[in-house]
Amino acid sequence: MQTGMARVLPFVGTRYNPKAVENLASVMAPPYDVISPEMQEALHERDPHNIVRLILGKELADDDEYNNKYQRAASILKEWKSSGALIDDPCKNFYIYQQEFRTPDGKTRVRTGVLAALKVDRHDKGRIHGHEHTFEGPKADRLKLLRSTRCNLSPIFCLFSDPAREIDALLKTATEKEPPRIEFTDGDKIVHRLWLLSNGAKVKNLSDLFQNKDFVIADGHHRYETAVQYCEETLRREGNKTREKCPPYTYTLAFLTDCESDDLVILPTHRVLSAELGEGVDHAEVLEDLEAFFDVEPLRVNMKKTRSEAPALVAKLEEAGRTSSAFAMVLPDGKGYLLRLKQGAAIADEMRPGIPAPIALLDVSILHEYVISGVWIGNPEIELDDTDIYYVKDACEALDMLKAPQRACAVFLMNPPRMEQVREIATQNLRMPHKTTYFYPKLITGMVLRDHTVAW
Repeated sequence: MQTGMARVLPFVGTRYNPKAVENLASVMAPPYDVISPEMQEALHERDPHNIVRLILGKELADDDEYNNKYQRAASILKEWKSSGALIDDPCKNFYIYQQEFRTPDGKTRVRTGVLAALKVDRHDKGRIHGHEHTFEGPKADRLKLLRSTRCNLSPIFCLFSDPAREIDALLKTATEKEPPRIEFTDGDKIVHRLWLLSNGAKVKNLSDLFQNKDFVIADGHHRYETAVQYCEETLRREGNKTREKCPPYTYTLAFLTDCESDDLVILPTHRVLSAELGEGVDHAEVLEDLEAFFDVEPLRVNMKKTRSEAPALVAKLEEAGRTSSAFAMVLPDGKGYLLRLKQGAAIADEMRPGIPAPIALLDVSILHEYVISGVWIGNPEIELDDTDIYYVKDACEALDMLKAPQRACAVFLMNPPRMEQVREIATQNLRMPHKTTYFYPKLITGMVLRDHTVAW
């Protein structure tokens, strides 16, 4: 039974002032959780107004409870608004955000969605569903930042189902009628466009279309759970003191896009086993054991031509994955194997007990629970961490890692999960294994902020 109501509203956005910031691409950044220390430094140096100074400020040696990166972020935000580097829009808007990009297969795609204020609720009581596990460290970090700045600095990424394509039609009309307010290309050659939708009738229509939607969080689980916690603690603290029917902290900034769109892309995250995991492994024995559940097709991979070999392997793997779970296993000597799960194979029986069926059927579960832990290592109960397995987005990069035997002993190329699997698992309040989904491209941070102190 569905409970609660997912409310989606326009809001007064805070944006970079084009009169003060000439090159918008120079002040944008990826989401905080994919920014490496090297990237953080580069973004800090790129522009004095780069958004990284708010979302991932530097830690200093003399930081303490009262003087730290969270307080500095709040001060910088206030300073940028005072100087006019950031300005508040004159009215409430829905913000139509579009990304034009190329996928690894060379196709150009255009993903369109809406930046809006989304009312928060509990995953297990409402209509906003997560599909990934979260960790206390990142949530504590984001909560401190939200408390200090009182601002949603970056959106969460949510999916909705719209079989009638009513929302898509509305957005298409709005984007075709006039040129974007903002358009720029980032360093990854992704084109970003932004339109402001403020027409009263269209805003109400869009809000109404979202009224009874369920949402699945594609990216931003930590930020969403932080928003829930911040909402609950603020409600407890303020009690009945607020006269607002919907205080700003009961909403969070979200990007909402149609999960049935052909331009919604989930890319795979390939697995590279560390050299240590290859010690003492008999490849012939591994293949013999795999044949109990997989059809094994030998492949030959030219390790001197990984740039051309990787796309060919990925294409072959995609074709095999249309009818079955499938992986491509490649060894340092260039020997490769296409592994297709046999029809009717009861492989879930070989996994640790208690894994829910929708999780057990995922390619990533089959790979980790059976292929890697059960067959390659020979110990289904073993706990592996990020030092044992490297998670790599690019298939060519994964193959290149095999050229250093002291670093890697095997590569498993993967297909991404299907969108229907993500939805099924999320709506059942289950959680996918680590590094299962990678929605591409990431949302850029800095297009629109949502300041809770602005008139709501």
